[in-house]
Amino acid sequence: MNKKQLGAEGEQFVCSELQHQKFMIIEQNWRCRFGEIDIVAKKEHTLYFIEVRTRTKHEGKEAQFGQAIEALNYYKIRKLHQLAQLYCYYKHYHATYLLLFAPVTYYPSQQKFELEKLINI
Repeated sequence: MNKKQLGAEGEQFVCSELQHQKFMIIEQNWRCRFGEIDIVAKKEHTLYFIEVRTRTKHEGKEAQFGQAIEALNYYKIRKLHQLAQLYCYYKHYHATYLLLFAPVTYYPSQQKFELEKLINI
């Protein structure tokens, strides 16, 4: 599985997990000239902008390229806030929104994904 496929499958996994938690997926991979939002979901009256990071972990070894949480820094969080504001502006939403981070680990030997926990950022 290449990097692009791994990321796409990780996002699909997160979408299905969110739907099990009664989220409604509004959009995936929303793009504008300033960047991309992986998942836009809604639950009750709140919009959620979700950044997904997928990492591969082999048994007995550290995750390749570090842990998923390590991919999130101040600049990425700031950019996500700006993209969320732009999304609301373009779509004429005037709702409350939250940013969530979804760290996903893929275990190739078991061919399964694991969502650690949604993190509010």
